[in-house]
Amino acid sequence: MAHSSPHLSVDDERALDRFERGIRALKIEFDRYFNGAIPIPPEEERNRLFGDLREMRSRPMPSLADRFRLSTLEARLNALNELYNRKLRDFELSGRPAAVAAGAIDPYSGVIVGERPEAGAVRALYEELYRASGRQKKTDFESFRSFLERETAKIRRKTGCERVRFRVTEKSGKLKLRARPVDASGRDLGS
Repeated sequence: MAHSSPHLSVDDERALDRFERGIRALKIEFDRYFNGAIPIPPEEERNRLFGDLREMRSRPMPSLADRFRLSTLEARLNALNELYNRKLRDFELSGRPAAVAAGAIDPYSGVIVGERPEAGAVRALYEELYRASGRQKKTDFESFRSFLERETAKIRRKTGCERVRFRVTEKSGKLKLRARPVDASGRDLGS
């Protein structure tokens, strides 16, 4: 997404655009690693992005909007880095990526639920919401499963979809459960 600013040189604007694309690509590569699609984590890409960030931070950014955009991108990169460092620690403890260890169910990529949720998928979401956050469980597994069934039914009635993708997301350091309707092939239908 190009942001034009009268204060930012074309080269700096391109560098910020490349940096933003690089963050999106890093997220995809880490997701591929944790899902077992690639054998080694994308450390080289991560190190390159942090090098790019240091270089851009050393340049003067003439306007507040330019500095804000760079700070926002830096925050996104740092949040992804924290999330992936946690997942990498899990990998080191278990000897394989968390998604593979849990039977290829990755709560961060999403679990698709139809009329009746599969117990293993519900368990993966339930455990990740509490394990990663360190919070005490506020509800038992069966209550959580019932909650997912109710939410799925509500979204299906509202949107006419057959299935719903639930996934664990991180925002401001807190884990949340997000839901989106999906079509028969598993593609998101929107909000």
